[in-house]
Amino acid sequence: MTTDKLEKNIKIKNGKDYKHLRKGCYPVYGGNGVLDYVSDYNSENCIVVGRVGVNCGNVFIESNKCWVSDNALSLTTNPNIKLKYLYYQLQNYNLNRLKKQGSQPLITKTILNNLKFCIPSSKTQNTIIKILDNFTELIDTLKAELTLREKQFNFYLSFLFSNLNNKDELDLKRIVTLNRGKQINKKDITVNGKYQYINGGIEPSGNTNKYNFEKNKIIISEGGASAGFVNFIQDNFWGGSDCFVIENKSNEYLNRFIYYFLKNNQEKLMNQKHGAGIPHLSRFVILNLKIPVVNLNKQEEIVNNLDNLNNLINLLKQEIDLRQKQYEYYRDKLLDFGDEDE
Repeated sequence: MTTDKLEKNIKIKNGKDYKHLRKGCYPVYGGNGVLDYVSDYNSENCIVVGRVGVNCGNVFIESNKCWVSDNALSLTTNPNIKLKYLYYQLQNYNLNRLKKQGSQPLITKTILNNLKFCIPSSKTQNTIIKILDNFTELIDTLKAELTLREKQFNFYLSFLFSNLNNKDELDLKRIVTLNRGKQINKKDITVNGKYQYINGGIEPSGNTNKYNFEKNKIIISEGGASAGFVNFIQDNFWGGSDCFVIENKSNEYLNRFIYYFLKNNQEKLMNQKHGAGIPHLSRFVILNLKIPVVNLNKQEEIVNNLDNLNNLINLLKQEIDLRQKQYEYYRDKLLDFGDEDE
């Protein structure tokens, strides 16, 4: 087994612009994956590495013909290195951490050419590929199942609310209060904080060791590209200034029913954000929504059905996360040959 620089074992080409090409059957790869399909190709059986932008260093493998755009690099190997082995090695490097900083972060040919990695025997490469393929195939299967379950959830969410056949409605403001979060001091945001810090995005913005809202609250993103996104927080959390928090003040409505009602209106809310630059969602758009008048037994039935589907989705997400960590652990171990040359 030898350790060598990448430049001695691969060929790297810059991608090219594709906008002059007609639509076709060949995938176009940019820095974040497939962008389009065109009528011509400039690479085949290659590794594609994202070249420019915040997420530069993304790694993709394409065993067929494709077009690599000017935002990416195309890598092909010599006979000593199997393409899939190189793919796993480059993933293991976490190329984004090696990017050249500037107004536009870059992964350059020089950065890739200077990488050192071990080249085991063809048999060993095949063994590593087989083991890691088993993990990635399982993860892909779970992701496909998750996509189907999310589609099923969205179908039943819409179906259950559209088939209530109830003409009586109330303004949402009659049964809830809408509070806005408070900006947190940057020094209070920590990596290992006990509570999530939730602001205007879909995902938490960090962690903190204090909270300003108790568990089981409905939240809606108030500002940014995801303004109007609806979520349910099951633990105590800190809500930021771009976060609306819904408080149920009615004994006639279940909190989870209100959540699912708002989730069913999420697309409508997201389409009503406004403002130049950073868009925002008006509190009145939320409060003026019309919620159907439904008895508690029916509410409970709807909530139970949707909770069952939602719980299955959350279990799949947890399983995918665990399998991804397992894959990364074994990838790191299998590709760590130490510093010895043979």
